[in-house]
Amino acid sequence: IATPPGETNRLFVVEQPGRVVIITNLAAPTRTVFLDLFNVTIRGGEQGLLGLAFHPRYAENGRFFVFRTVTASTAGNPSRRHNRLSEFRVSPTDPNRAALSELILFQQNDEASNHNGGDLHFGPDGHLYVALGDEGGGNDQY
Repeated sequence: IATPPGETNRLFVVEQPGRVVIITNLAAPTRTVFLDLFNVTIRGGEQGLLGLAFHPRYAENGRFFVFRTVTASTAGNPSRRHNRLSEFRVSPTDPNRAALSELILFQQNDEASNHNGGDLHFGPDGHLYVALGDEGGGNDQY
């Protein structure tokens, strides 16, 4: 669960299968899908949509970040599991919907389906920090 800086009447809930839902008007809550990445997220076990953080100036720039497990192709490695950090923006016409324009900041190969991190936070220095996990595998082989 996350909230944009300074907001007190909306909650954003990360659902591991690949959606971020928004709960608006906490006095009389309503649930709406804010971002739907279900069809492009590997889910199950310790994989999925794992983190969400709002830029410290979200109210001004609409930027937010997600960390998730995906199937991606890279040079020499077609269709392999990766962990990906991406930037998205809020819709310019609806503050309760994300625009579907993903900017991939980085993705790395993920040898095993377990021990994925994904916790995202902005530090007091204004930088985005992400916990990546330790790669996993049986007996932590990776």
